[in-house]
Amino acid sequence: MNSDHLDDVAEPATISGTVYWRDVPPHIIRSEQDFAVIDVETTGLFPGRSDRIVEFAVLRLSRKGDILSEYVTLVNPKRDIGPTWIHGITASDVQNAPTFGEVAGDILEEIKGAVLVAHNVRFDKRFMLAEYSRLGCQLPDIEAICTLGLSYRFLPQLKNRRLVNCCAHCGIPLEHAHSALVDAHAVAALFRFYLDQTTAKTESAGLTEAHAPCPARTYNWPRLPRCGRTFRREQVQTQRNDERSYISRILERLPINSTEASTAAYLELLERVLDDRRVSPEEGTALLEVAQEYGLTQNTALQAHRQYLRSLVRVACADGVLSEAERRDLTEVAGLLGCQELLNEIVHEEKQVVRARIEERVKAGRTESYTEAPTHLADSTPGKSAMAGETVCFTGESRCCKQGTPLTRSMCQALASNAGLIVATSVTKALDILVVADPDTMSGKAEKARRYGTRIMAEPVFWRLLGIAVD
Repeated sequence: MNSDHLDDVAEPATISGTVYWRDVPPHIIRSEQDFAVIDVETTGLFPGRSDRIVEFAVLRLSRKGDILSEYVTLVNPKRDIGPTWIHGITASDVQNAPTFGEVAGDILEEIKGAVLVAHNVRFDKRFMLAEYSRLGCQLPDIEAICTLGLSYRFLPQLKNRRLVNCCAHCGIPLEHAHSALVDAHAVAALFRFYLDQTTAKTESAGLTEAHAPCPARTYNWPRLPRCGRTFRREQVQTQRNDERSYISRILERLPINSTEASTAAYLELLERVLDDRRVSPEEGTALLEVAQEYGLTQNTALQAHRQYLRSLVRVACADGVLSEAERRDLTEVAGLLGCQELLNEIVHEEKQVVRARIEERVKAGRTESYTEAPTHLADSTPGKSAMAGETVCFTGESRCCKQGTPLTRSMCQALASNAGLIVATSVTKALDILVVADPDTMSGKAEKARRYGTRIMAEPVFWRLLGIAVD
């Protein structure tokens, strides 16, 4: 998350050093000064309320605006990842990323002796200072330049001063915003645009000699160890492509020869394992043991996986519409089961079945809409689910919508309560279900639930079990 949308027309308060809001002072223009363009993606807006950095980018620029070096890394915040729909980062993306404490020395080397530059520099600088403060490290009073503030001088006609709008007005391309490195390059280009105009004005005034020393070079910079390790967004995709699911490995360890075997126990455990849409090593081992105990072969296990996937597709397609949320969930499960190549075929077949049933009803003169209720819903109490009476708690910001409206925490709790569940706000040993927006979340609630062995359920699974359609 980045707060360049929080435009502040008033002169901002100084935070640990001078922030140049409306202009670049002549002593910086005339000095042999490097600049460090920084951009951070975060779990939220408030570092004082435990929000953390999840991605940090630095571009080192010469005094003329040329790029001297580039640095970017994802950062493991050791907490819930925050609004994935903004920064595009999931908890699984940062699991193998270094913590800020590990890369603090590397970042320090990138910014040392330079004036900071950022779009709404107060936001980025405040988060950076908070991270170093947690490490017991006091940074000097670093001077900083704000490209958001400079837009009031150089782009006075703009009403919206978000980075994307400033760049569009100046003809600077910006795709995939809210990626720290992409945003940093856009800020650097925007700063060069301002710098060219400022330099031209300074030279026309006859102020071309470099009189003042570089202020940032005179600071007493702290020393921190460097780790030299980064973890970038592109490495995440490579990692995902290279990883093989535990379930696929199970198939490889089962015998090939066909025997008579019951898949019921295996399917029951598989359903519970995939509640959170992840398979841990321990769960993989348990699945293998059950498969071996009941004599499953590679073929029968694969058929069980296809049967499970087909049952999910059948429920998702029952109303004749496959929402984007349902498609994402089915794709996730198909990947875990090693059935990616079958998903489209199964979806097509199930849609054909639903369409045929609807046509039969129309021919028979039955005009009511056709839906196929999930078998796990209780029939005895309308509106109540089979989970009625169980306690449920939610963690993370929901990624689902209901009729186009994003689900807030209070809406999730109300829907669960209306379905007969007892809503809890914290995780205890007595809790039955923890619903997670991100299966890999590192929130305190999720960590407790894992320790207690509490049932952890991904959002799409939970809403499906309640028979509640979400987008």
